[in-house]
Amino acid sequence: PTYSGLKKTMKANDACVLTFLTILSETPDTLISRKYGDKKADEISSQARELLSFKDDESFSDKLNEFDNYLYENKLNPGTTADLTAASIFVSYLESNF
Repeated sequence: PTYSGLKKTMKANDACVLTFLTILSETPDTLISRKYGDKKADEISSQARELLSFKDDESFSDKLNEFDNYLYENKLNPGTTADLTAASIFVSYLESNF
């Protein structure tokens, strides 16, 4: 439902990014948890929550890039969250086209 709601008011890419961050902020990523532990997964969720608080700020893009770089440099792959985001987009597509 997050993606479908956001897509009504913004570009699909922006809706995708915010959906990803929303899922990550609410549910620690299990791939990160399995590889690095629950504490690290909780930390990343907390960072996503903090980042979302800037979504309407002009600094959001810079903060998003910083977060992305942090994940990349530390080999942290929130892959489960990416899968859930893709599923959300797919369900939204099905709802609007069938």
